[in-house]
Amino acid sequence: MDDYRIVLVLKNEIEAQLLASVLRERNIPHLLKSYHDYALDGIFQIQKGWGHLEAPERHHRKIINIYRDISETNFGQPFHDTFDTRFGSMGIVWFGADTSLQIHEIVLPGDEDGTVARIHKHYPASQSGRSGIISGLEDKIQKNLQGKAVHFDLDLFNLEICTTFQKRVLLAEYEIPRGSVSTYGRIARFLDKPGASRAVGGALANNPFPIVIACHRAVQSDGSLGGYQGGVEMKMQLLEMEGLTIRNDRVIVDRFYYD
Repeated sequence: MDDYRIVLVLKNEIEAQLLASVLRERNIPHLLKSYHDYALDGIFQIQKGWGHLEAPERHHRKIINIYRDISETNFGQPFHDTFDTRFGSMGIVWFGADTSLQIHEIVLPGDEDGTVARIHKHYPASQSGRSGIISGLEDKIQKNLQGKAVHFDLDLFNLEICTTFQKRVLLAEYEIPRGSVSTYGRIARFLDKPGASRAVGGALANNPFPIVIACHRAVQSDGSLGGYQGGVEMKMQLLEMEGLTIRNDRVIVDRFYYD
């Protein structure tokens, strides 16, 4: 019996379904596992990505080559740029030129692997690139991280890479203004999904556009900070820069957004 092992961590549902379709056509055995489904089942896993694909090890190289072909055919050539911030190195991944540019991910400072290594893990064909639009976004992010009030619009960000549920969560989070916070449970109720607080947490943990969609403004029901892609210390500093008080690792507010 074949031993199924993880081949790829997939960034979004679109690429997962495209890859699965090709593998079915070629009769290559595989399993798709969505982290979002785990969260809906009540298992709150902060995993980076939509999910992963498992397959027998003898098929791994073939699947990776198919995945690269699909990515380039459907999205084009991915590009990335990195820039230093007060919190560490950040990155932006996009597809297309200035007239058709679509941003697919903002990468926060993270583990010891380094920003470029983490980008290449999910976008193996990504090349270093420059763009006036990306430089402008980097400048706005820098100002935001220095404590300045900055408005980000979503026109450049490809929300279609998200599941329907995650997109609803992210748009609800986007509406939370600077200086306010909500909770995973309140966002779930706002979306008419009471009891789905873990799923909301999972959707925010995999937010492809942190800072722009300020997922640091969601906390646990008792005000505890919860998790964050850039680490709890970064989350705390972002909230404090927005004028919020944090005491004993809890946000102190009179009321939560979406009350």
